[in-house]
Amino acid sequence: MRQRALKALAAYPGREIGTEWLQKALLDPQLNSTVANWLKQGKLKGEHLDVEWLKGLVMRPALRPLALQLLGDSQLVAPERIGVPWLLAMARQANPTLHDFAHRYLLQSFQPGDFASGERGGVEHLWELAAGATQPEPVRQFAAAYLRAHHPQLGPNDAETRSYHLKPSLSAADYSLHRLRPLFADQRPDVRRLAVAVAREEVRNWDDPALLYRLADSPHREPRGFAIESLLRLGDTAVEPALPLDWLLPERVFQLAESRHKVVRETALTLIRRHYDRLGGAARLAWLMESPHREVGLFTVRLLWERQRPRPASAAVRQPAGEAAPPDAASFAALDEVRQFLRKTLFGLPPGRLERRELDSSQAAPDRPWPASVGKRRLIEAIKTLALSDAAFAELATPVLEEFRHSRAKNEWQHCVAALVQIRKAHPAVRVDLPVGQVNLKVRRDKRTQARKRCPRKLEI
Repeated sequence: MRQRALKALAAYPGREIGTEWLQKALLDPQLNSTVANWLKQGKLKGEHLDVEWLKGLVMRPALRPLALQLLGDSQLVAPERIGVPWLLAMARQANPTLHDFAHRYLLQSFQPGDFASGERGGVEHLWELAAGATQPEPVRQFAAAYLRAHHPQLGPNDAETRSYHLKPSLSAADYSLHRLRPLFADQRPDVRRLAVAVAREEVRNWDDPALLYRLADSPHREPRGFAIESLLRLGDTAVEPALPLDWLLPERVFQLAESRHKVVRETALTLIRRHYDRLGGAARLAWLMESPHREVGLFTVRLLWERQRPRPASAAVRQPAGEAAPPDAASFAALDEVRQFLRKTLFGLPPGRLERRELDSSQAAPDRPWPASVGKRRLIEAIKTLALSDAAFAELATPVLEEFRHSRAKNEWQHCVAALVQIRKAHPAVRVDLPVGQVNLKVRRDKRTQARKRCPRKLEI
């Protein structure tokens, strides 16, 4: 009897059957299946389909799939009847089904202007959703995806954008540096990733070279990695967007060589090696001698030696792309400059009293908590390290160390003697003028140190 009645009702439109009866019948286990099929077929649509009733069904797990299917059918329910506020509320839900539905529907069905809220424009509200302090992660994920999808360059290359056949509707002006700058320092990784994704496309338009140097020394991995990548490809026209070589700022590069991050220091040293003449050559290397990082001092000595060391005129040395060839035999007079450079650095003014760095208002001067003697000791170690592996450099550097071993400053002559002893042992052919008394004193001290390590003094109780 029930089946015949349902079969007869199937021939009538929903408005004649009555919305109230259909809503009640959907909750009846004996009628649920039939009424659900009628709704999917469009028995109720447009104004006759109660959107608020469907929103209520979404919160009932058993009826949620049906409600979301009906709401997602634009032929049954127009997007404006659902509204952005309710969809954003669903995007905040922890349930992935609700979040994914809202995410997908908002991307497919709404333009940026539809997100206007109160006095805020649509684009401004989207940025608030993407980076606001109180926004939960699911909402930020949606807003970031929307802003990427509607970026003129990011959108066409985004897989999600292509799958929804979206046409970007925002311009570069909606992604200004003023809007993005705070996002690079945000504590949330997803916000920083959005800022970096936009920066990859807009950094050339922003035309702010100093930005790359600030980001390169960022405490956060995402902006730091982007800035390092950008600095290393300055002047490379094969990569888009091409960044001009004029963005290579000598003061900033040498500041990065003092960074607390090893990868940043290595980047700065790579730039100095690659653009040696453009960055000022040997005239600026004294800055690097002040570094508390041993590898920076060693790099400075090694680079200066590589650029000035004598080479046979017949030796053809292939240079890496972008690097200037070292001077040939005609410029051997520059070897004196290398020795003078080392002598001036060891005997010269204490670190921190050389040429003053020019820092912008947002950047603090680097800390220099160590005394001049420590800086000189580090340079001695750098000279020794290179001399042990290069006999020619050892021959150049030993006269400087022999002069400096007469220093009366604390521990300075000891370090020089230790370096000279090791150099003489590594390169017997290199003449080292070292008084026997100092060598014996050094040997005796080394033996005492080794004896203490083998037999430490017992504590007296």
